[in-house]
Amino acid sequence: MAVVIRIPAADETTEEVRIVGWLKQVGEAIAPGDALLEVETDKAVVEVESFGAGVLLAALAEVDDTVAVGTPVAVVGEAGEDFAALLAEDAAGAPAGPAEAPAPPTPPGVERVELTAMRRSIARVMSESVAAAPHFHCFETIPVPPVRALGRDLPAEQQPTINDVFVYAAARAMAKTPELNACWCGDHIKRFAAVHVGIIVPVADGLMIPVLRDAGDKELPQIAVETKALLAKARAGRLGPEDLRDGTFTISNMAPAGPRAFTSTINPPQAAILAIGGVRMTPVADIRGRVTAVPAVEACLACDHRVADGMSAARFLAQLKQICAALRPPQ
Repeated sequence: MAVVIRIPAADETTEEVRIVGWLKQVGEAIAPGDALLEVETDKAVVEVESFGAGVLLAALAEVDDTVAVGTPVAVVGEAGEDFAALLAEDAAGAPAGPAEAPAPPTPPGVERVELTAMRRSIARVMSESVAAAPHFHCFETIPVPPVRALGRDLPAEQQPTINDVFVYAAARAMAKTPELNACWCGDHIKRFAAVHVGIIVPVADGLMIPVLRDAGDKELPQIAVETKALLAKARAGRLGPEDLRDGTFTISNMAPAGPRAFTSTINPPQAAILAIGGVRMTPVADIRGRVTAVPAVEACLACDHRVADGMSAARFLAQLKQICAALRPPQ
């Protein structure tokens, strides 16, 4: 018996997807679990699998089509099976959506840019974050550890970048301020034992946030290896749902280049995000009052005031500075 294959919900925030390509052709044999097509959500490219067996009777969407979650995209059944009645029944049971108003004409000299799924998702999630979470911000100047020297005797894949150093230091600072490794749940606060760090990665149409799991338990060389792999997958558009879920804290890093300082919007439902500005030669005084210029960044921690207060942010930044200062190359 023929079955209709629908677009599944990749996660709780996905509302629509773009068809990337078909992996099976009409008439090709299909087994349960076979991948039929690839779709792009706002976060990743994922496969849509068949739960039926037989052959692919129909492909109901074309490459680059944007379709809503739950929309029928394929029919799988026995070769030669008539599925017209099945589709008619399916369409009859679907609620009719509101008629879409035509777009107003675009004036001369103005370009109309249609929203991609990623840009639409960024707009929605960031708007919800600003509206729901009362943000406050704390700043600190952090001297940059000797990144090149830290990887001097390591294999290339284990040599850290400045981003790896701050992932390492921030994960350990977060473990020492567990009230920030949390989320707001309306009538309670949920605190997490593990620190899973989301790393903001710029991509062509916006940004992705792959998650480095258990970052607080990993040494710097391991963080370097795993982060390189995550960033490569993000830039190739090959992140899977497992690479994007369960983040408890996020880092947005514009070092070594970039503005001196900036603020970031909290990635909900998390309670904090760390923004790292560009590296600058910065006057710093030692305990004897002697001033020298050292490479440093301005770090800004944005926190959800429903979850934590300013002293928690201050403790986090103090821990971050201390951990970075303690990083020394092997002798």
